[in-house]
Amino acid sequence: MWHVIDRDIAPGASPSPPLSIQTDTAAILYRAELAGVTVSQERWAQVSDYAMQYFGTPGLAFADVHAAIAHAMAGNSDALSQIIDGAKGPAGDMVQVLGQAFRAIAAADWATACTHLTAVMSAHQRIGGSRAQRDLIEYALAGVLLRLGRGDEARRVLMMHRPLTSTSGVIKGLCPKGGAKAPL
Repeated sequence: MWHVIDRDIAPGASPSPPLSIQTDTAAILYRAELAGVTVSQERWAQVSDYAMQYFGTPGLAFADVHAAIAHAMAGNSDALSQIIDGAKGPAGDMVQVLGQAFRAIAAADWATACTHLTAVMSAHQRIGGSRAQRDLIEYALAGVLLRLGRGDEARRVLMMHRPLTSTSGVIKGLCPKGGAKAPL
């Protein structure tokens, strides 16, 4: 996975447009975290720095949400606050709430993260992007629910929204009802 990211996807490696580099890298790194892979702070910092370079002014919801993920996970609280406080456009309200959700996730404040993620579930398609990007929000909610000890609810969220991946190990520790549970 790291070889492919470093060779084809990450900032400085990919010939893709900045929006694709930013969103794809942030999404892959966060999915890795959900699956139980340790992502180094250096990787998160690289994506956070890239987001500041290309998307330093909030206004494009799709880019802003992925930048918020990178900033939160990198511990770049100033950049994250800039997105949350400066969110604008037709989905600015969603960007603000998702930024707050990922700030809470990075701080392991699972209850606050759950509140924010739940608030956007009915309309998260407003941020744009493909289903793959939107399912990241659903996986984030399932991961948070699991951290809160609400595994049954996490499974229900995925069964309703992403039934084909609900038992595939996308989130470490989540297994089908009655199956063996991996440690968090």
